[in-house]
Amino acid sequence: MQLKINGLRIDIFAILGCLIGIIAIYMGLSILNGETAVSYDDGGMRFGADFYTEIHDVTRDVFISSLRIHETIKMGFGWGLMALGALGFCYFIRKAVTKEPTPPTPPPFPIETPESGLPESPYQDQR
Repeated sequence: MQLKINGLRIDIFAILGCLIGIIAIYMGLSILNGETAVSYDDGGMRFGADFYTEIHDVTRDVFISSLRIHETIKMGFGWGLMALGALGFCYFIRKAVTKEPTPPTPPPFPIETPESGLPESPYQDQR
């Protein structure tokens, strides 16, 4: 859908695409600047039996590794969302507002053709 105002063509869907791109960039920034999951790791908890100490250490390591994976996925998603938003904005901003094409103006003088008395080219018969 397009609007025509003072010789400009404004594409509503392209403007909507630009707004969605800006929203995607904002969402990517908010994901990157959001809270990070931080765990306190004292590493000094010991139990009376070695089995419980081993299980605690392994569980703590798994938990910390899962937090790192979560942060990596979160950063990748945030950067990806920002990149897609920027690409969408750049793609649609070119189409948002364009000038109306003007009809070609006729030349101010008549164009001379061979029928109007000009000599024909000597190279016309050579092919």
